[in-house]
Amino acid sequence: TGNNSTFEGGGIYGKGAIMIVQVEGSDIRLSICKTRRIQKGTVYCGEETYELNGKDRTYKSYRTLGKHVPKPGCEAEFAEYVARKKVPPRNLCMLVPCDPEFNPNKNKQTPEAPGGALANVARVVPDSRRPYLVHYPLWIVLMVVFMAAASGVLTAVQIAHYWAANRKKLEQIFGAAFPQRNISHDTVRRLLMQLDATAEGRYLRKLFRVVMGICLGVWRSHLLALDGQAARSSKTHNGRPHYTLTVVDCDLRIACDQVQVGEKTNEIPHAVEVLEALDLSDCVVVADALHCQHNLVNKIVDKGGDYCISLKESSVSKALYAEVEDVVEVALSEQNLTEQTIPVKSRSTHDDGHGRIETRDYYAIPGSWLEEAQNWTALSEGTIFVVKTRKTYKATSTGKQEHTETNERYFATSFSFDHPHLMEVGIRAIRQRWGIESMHWEIDVQMRQDLVQMSNVRYIRVQRMLSRIGLGVIRYMQMEFEKEHGTDKPCPSVESMMIHARDPEALMHIFEGMSENGKLQELLEQEG
Repeated sequence: TGNNSTFEGGGIYGKGAIMIVQVEGSDIRLSICKTRRIQKGTVYCGEETYELNGKDRTYKSYRTLGKHVPKPGCEAEFAEYVARKKVPPRNLCMLVPCDPEFNPNKNKQTPEAPGGALANVARVVPDSRRPYLVHYPLWIVLMVVFMAAASGVLTAVQIAHYWAANRKKLEQIFGAAFPQRNISHDTVRRLLMQLDATAEGRYLRKLFRVVMGICLGVWRSHLLALDGQAARSSKTHNGRPHYTLTVVDCDLRIACDQVQVGEKTNEIPHAVEVLEALDLSDCVVVADALHCQHNLVNKIVDKGGDYCISLKESSVSKALYAEVEDVVEVALSEQNLTEQTIPVKSRSTHDDGHGRIETRDYYAIPGSWLEEAQNWTALSEGTIFVVKTRKTYKATSTGKQEHTETNERYFATSFSFDHPHLMEVGIRAIRQRWGIESMHWEIDVQMRQDLVQMSNVRYIRVQRMLSRIGLGVIRYMQMEFEKEHGTDKPCPSVESMMIHARDPEALMHIFEGMSENGKLQELLEQEG
């Protein structure tokens, strides 16, 4: 209009709010007044002010208002209502219920929650919302989210659809406590991100470890793998995918703990953090050459575990790798293998399948023959493993000719060379570490995590937790199937179990069975 002109207009902005646009000269301001309706009038209880610049909206301030607006023709009744409340006209806190401890349902008897120990965990999760404004109890939302995750439903939109599609069965399961209306994906997303409100998602990680403990009992794994996983469909502003560092039980192929890798860092600084809360006594931790770091090795040994870490020339262990190459060349020479000047233990394996023939030769050499081993904790008393692999690919009907590939890999371990089962322990650690890649493939492909597009780091952490909880429930279902049928029937795949888990009633029976598996009180005390 003009440089000195002034304009003010308003309209309905969502539910329970009024939007006011103010133009003063070249300044444009948008105010959103939150309202609460009372008898015969409206109370303006807060105002958020933004400054508009094109399509951008910049937050400026927030102030509390005490303005009361009676309906036209109801001024006397409105004033009588305020007087009956015996509060000053400007006292908003007394005019509407604002007590955070106020709960209209506090005297109602709460029925026993279906879902066994998993529901008990959902009930102890703190809810920061005001009780009198809660339409969707947090424990019910979490139970539905856990059920949806087991069937491969991971995003907030999909969970909201799952809620609506299974409403009748969910009402039968939860009874009168189940909300009367369908939940929106915005509410699901907000409640899930509320779990990650603490610094770096530490509470979320505690909740994850408790839930996994209930799924699989207070288990003691003896082989853990450490590796990162990229969210392919979720990019940072630099175009790089978001990474999550995960500790995986290689035998059960389930996640024990996870931590989000920062945008301006990599997996190395987080490796010690992700192992901090785990009991590593009598465990073997395997990792790739990226994690061949002094602080990680020290942490594993201090917590009573052993390590098996691959070596590469380009890693931090460059000096160690160079010396290992020289010692291996001498130790595996024909003369030394005959005279055993440098003690060497060996074992060979042969595999035939998937269109190729693989022969692996394993050699164990005492770490005490390395001068560089003095700089690495427990390596002087440990063992260096050498793996020579020969793969022969068979000719195919498509015209691919038969060809052979060979490679040689080195591993630094803290296994004592005098261990009576050294070769068995070493071969198992080297071979079973690929279980973490199998788990990543199941989550990315079969649970379709690679198709989920995300940008918020907190939401990514929650979504990653849900995918691993869903896989943990499926692992429990597979173990129960094996207990019932033994080896007579092949165990159903993850995808088949996801189809079976789509029935909420059948899944609730599975949750009830988990109550015998986990020692809930022990888990809660352990995680604080």
